[in-house]
Amino acid sequence: MALPALLNPAHARTRVETGRDLQQFCQLAIDQELAAPGARITGKARYCRQYVSGFFASLHAMQTNEGTRKVHPNTEADRFQCALVPHTATYEQLERQVVRFGEWHPELLDEPAIRLIQRAFDSIDPC
Repeated sequence: MALPALLNPAHARTRVETGRDLQQFCQLAIDQELAAPGARITGKARYCRQYVSGFFASLHAMQTNEGTRKVHPNTEADRFQCALVPHTATYEQLERQVVRFGEWHPELLDEPAIRLIQRAFDSIDPC
């Protein structure tokens, strides 16, 4: 059973590691939503939804919870302070933004996935 995974490690990947993974899984989610609007997202497309959801849940906790909030200077390497948590957006809109940003910035696709999503939603200026 492990032999196919050894021959094709990208096919066996079951988590989001790189920007390319995130972009591909988000494209799968977009495609599923277009094919069956409102249906439950399945397969690897779920990894995009889970990653996006986790990213914004983490941001929300860091920015609103007294126990985790901290003051970030704009010169800090931790760019979480730069992201804007959208008040209203569908998962499909967020997924499209990730995919589009990956298309515009292909240099981020081989970086860790967190860099792609941070930059895709990096909207507080100057950062």
